[in-house]
Amino acid sequence: MLKQAKRVLESLIKSRINMKDIHCKCFFWILNFIFLLILANGSLSTSIIKQLLLLLGLNIILLTYYYFSCRMNCSHTAYKDQIIQCISFALDLSFVSVLIFHSGGLKSPFILAYVLLLVSAGAKRHRISEVIPTGITGYVIYTITLYLYYKSFSFYFTPKFWIQSLLLGGVFINVVGVTWVLNNQTQQLRNAKEEAENLAKDLTERNEELERLSITDMVTELYNFKYFNERLKEEFQKAKEGNYKLGLIKIDLDDFKEYNDYVGMQQGDEALYQTGKILKELTRDSDIVTRLGDDEFGIIMIDITEDSSKKLAREIREKVYDYQYKGEENLTSGVLTASLGLAIYYGNINYSEELIDKVNEALYKVKLSHKNNIRVYTSVFEDLKKELDAAEGITSNMINTLRILLTIINARDRYTYGHSERVMKYALAIGKEMSLDEGVLQRLRYAAFLHDIGKIDIGHDVLNKKGRLNDTEWDLIKNHPTFGVNIIEPLEGLDDIIPAVMYHHERYDGMGYPEGLKGNKIPLLARILAVADSFDAMTTNRPYRAAFDCKEAIQELESEKGEQFDPNIVDAFKEVVNQVYENAKLCVS
Repeated sequence: MLKQAKRVLESLIKSRINMKDIHCKCFFWILNFIFLLILANGSLSTSIIKQLLLLLGLNIILLTYYYFSCRMNCSHTAYKDQIIQCISFALDLSFVSVLIFHSGGLKSPFILAYVLLLVSAGAKRHRISEVIPTGITGYVIYTITLYLYYKSFSFYFTPKFWIQSLLLGGVFINVVGVTWVLNNQTQQLRNAKEEAENLAKDLTERNEELERLSITDMVTELYNFKYFNERLKEEFQKAKEGNYKLGLIKIDLDDFKEYNDYVGMQQGDEALYQTGKILKELTRDSDIVTRLGDDEFGIIMIDITEDSSKKLAREIREKVYDYQYKGEENLTSGVLTASLGLAIYYGNINYSEELIDKVNEALYKVKLSHKNNIRVYTSVFEDLKKELDAAEGITSNMINTLRILLTIINARDRYTYGHSERVMKYALAIGKEMSLDEGVLQRLRYAAFLHDIGKIDIGHDVLNKKGRLNDTEWDLIKNHPTFGVNIIEPLEGLDDIIPAVMYHHERYDGMGYPEGLKGNKIPLLARILAVADSFDAMTTNRPYRAAFDCKEAIQELESEKGEQFDPNIVDAFKEVVNQVYENAKLCVS
């Protein structure tokens, strides 16, 4: 039996039967059990059984009324709850009526229980269609109960009956009225609360929309420059604290002004929108893609490797190149392309603004030399500084002096600064191909980076002149190796690189400057610099001519073997040029 009861209880819990439902069923079962006892007990009078059956019949009529009333006015769930309430009310009426019948009629102390029952019923019924039947039913059942007790209607004309009736009715009506007022006020408060919540929700949504619009570029639907600055500072701080890499790509559409002037603003905006879509398609979900203004875009890459960032940059360049923008065939180049600058935070800078400066520097060098290309920023000077710090005889004052000199050169002639980086890469590649030892390679690195430092003594107008130089200007240019030596000589520890700086413009046939040295009389490092220097000059755009491609530059070196250049060094460079040329264009460290 216990196991069976446990199974029944578990089934009730699993089916999640309403506890009110269980309560009412229990009362119903108990009442039926009482009826069975009464019927089984022959000592009880038949009149009592009849009276109880009469009460039960009245309650069945009441239940039937409420059943149809609730079914017409309620939803399925509410209908079920109303039926449960009706059953409970009917059982309570039956139980209290029996108590009144057997405890003295009008003198019964259970009249108070009847009052409480009506109060409870009145508090649960708010509609007129429910209140009137409930009140009438309660009054009728109470009257019938007293009739059965007194076996006549003599009680009906007594003051006590009417006092009790008025008390029952007054309490019931007042409870209904107070409940209705309270419910009405509660509903008004709920409506006001709901309206306030809806208003607050609407304001929140509007604020969120305004916030979204304030950080969104309307043309591309990407984040705008404001968001870029805020998010870069935030992510830079996280990268700094989390000790992970943070990448930054800046994209500039080449010749976009020319394109926009030809196709018009509407089509220009469409081209910007399509470019934004390309960037979103190629980037990760964690990357932040933004439009920085005009024809420039920015991508913040969180926790990314250098190889992955370079791969993304190449994919962007190729995708933009391959995309068929409407009207691009009318450009001078025949196609709309993109130049990209890339910088990566390794923990070597303190502020996000420095990362922006680095990516701007990289992009500037692309635009200056090779459009439709990529450049990764690398601070060659930082590498040199580390080596100089470890070298004997090199003081911090000397390092600061060199930093200042290079900064001045960069400000006056940005070509010279980027040119020195590339020449260093070409020269080191040649030196490694020729199996030079580490000490010689170190001197070659310093010499390559400082070989044009003498241009600090030459005016900006001469360095960046678009036309042909006159004799005076040309003589000034030819003196820059001497100027450079004059700067380096006072700096202890750099004596070994002076010959390379002094003679890197000598020719193998003796027709160079400043002293006209010939063949192997020219220092080896100077001969290496001559090849690296000339190759970079030929493959870089200058104000007075367009850049050669790599093949054309190699052909020019070949044609000058034995005349301008050492044949062995040209041959060594040819072995490594393809790889080092691509890396130098990217400035990959």
